[in-house]
Amino acid sequence: MKKTKINLLINRENYRHLLNIFYRLRILSILITIIFSFFLLTIFTLLAKQKKTVNDLLKQKKFLLESLKSKENIEGKIIFLKKKYAALREFIKDDAYFLPYYNLLNNALSESTQSSQLKLFKVNKNREFDFTVAFSDFSEFVNFFKLVESENFLKNFENIILKSFTINTEQYKEEKEE
Repeated sequence: MKKTKINLLINRENYRHLLNIFYRLRILSILITIIFSFFLLTIFTLLAKQKKTVNDLLKQKKFLLESLKSKENIEGKIIFLKKKYAALREFIKDDAYFLPYYNLLNNALSESTQSSQLKLFKVNKNREFDFTVAFSDFSEFVNFFKLVESENFLKNFENIILKSFTINTEQYKEEKEE
């Protein structure tokens, strides 16, 4: 190859120096491109993982919201049960615990008389009892009073007061006329 023209504007040493600079610039730009490409690849990978995590969390949120909707009825029942339990605890605080006394009175009636009936039984939270007993015969009434005055009966009660005493006179008249 023969050179037919001479470049008088460029000095050969300057030209080599410029070639060297451009060669280094090209290598530097290739390195920067590789580093930038690696950096972009890393960012896109992280973004893809983040997007997958967000999608998984959204699916989980949707599932939990649907579960919550389906369990609203159960939550209402639990709240209702909690209120009932609190009411029961409050009731137990004020409960007179009357069943043993009722059974004692009922047993006393069945022991003393044959045809007596417990007509009315009231208890308040201070354990004050009001009861009404009906007898078909006067002798049964007297037997009941003997039992009520006995030590075995009185050891379970502080005091017994007779507030009223009524006789069904119509029934008594019918028996006398016969």
